[in-house]
Amino acid sequence: MGSNDNFSGNLRFLCAERGTVSKICREIGINRQQFDRYLKGTALPAAHTMRRIAHYLSISESELFKPHNVFRKEHTPEPGIHAATPLGHFTTAFADQTKPLRRYQGFYHVYVTSPSWEGRVLRSLTYLYEKDGYIVSKTLQRAASRDGNIRQRAKFEGLAAYRGNRIFVIEREAGDDGSLVETILFPAHRQQVNYLRGLTLGVASRPRHTPYASKTIWKRISDAVSLREAVQVCGAFDPDNRKIDPIIREFLDASSQSLPL
Repeated sequence: MGSNDNFSGNLRFLCAERGTVSKICREIGINRQQFDRYLKGTALPAAHTMRRIAHYLSISESELFKPHNVFRKEHTPEPGIHAATPLGHFTTAFADQTKPLRRYQGFYHVYVTSPSWEGRVLRSLTYLYEKDGYIVSKTLQRAASRDGNIRQRAKFEGLAAYRGNRIFVIEREAGDDGSLVETILFPAHRQQVNYLRGLTLGVASRPRHTPYASKTIWKRISDAVSLREAVQVCGAFDPDNRKIDPIIREFLDASSQSLPL
């Protein structure tokens, strides 16, 4: 098999899991007729087009030229996890994320507004790390009301995936009846990981289980900050509190309606 055949075979294999070719072309922003040539192996993309295709598929450019039999084996779900099953659809979406999310691994302070803490900004701690080929998230929330009468402690665990230039994080709160939370982050620049902006959808824990959507911003925590220090500064803050980074205050400002999604 030549390089064109390997590339086209691998491309067809990945595209088969992503819907129609027309949909894929729209999402990449590429001409359908030209893309058909890539699928048939009669042409190879130019360097900048190759980069866009690989970025969309969350895979390296060199990976797309691997021998097709090797590539197919590496990217076929393990026995017992079939894409056609409900569980398989979810599991395979979060598999093989170590490479695309490598530069995003680490600790973040996560800022969001929620009906649980109306009028305040909640700062939590989230850790993204690799485990068994998946990118796992762990989140710790702790906050108290101004008078100290209400205290909240919550833990969440989930998975992260990089799809279509977006980072998707789906987490479940610890406990048998724990709620689900989804966050979609928009990395503005590939080199910039200090701030990740996006949207969080969840259900408030009090006073009623109210669904909500809120802008969220993640700030990377310096390696010089200890885990204990990172946990200690979590809590609920007034929106104009000077302990909150001005970039974060501006992004979460209720008068600002723009979202980077």
